[in-house]
Amino acid sequence: TLIIFKNGQPVDQIVGAQPYAVLQQRLAKFV
Repeated sequence: TLIIFKNGQPVDQIVGAQPYAVLQQRLAKFV
């Protein structure tokens, strides 16, 4: 499980094993 926080609040959660490309896509909108 990977939880993305913004200003102390969870804004996205990724559960389970994901391909690298999917993780890149999901994380790109937060950086």
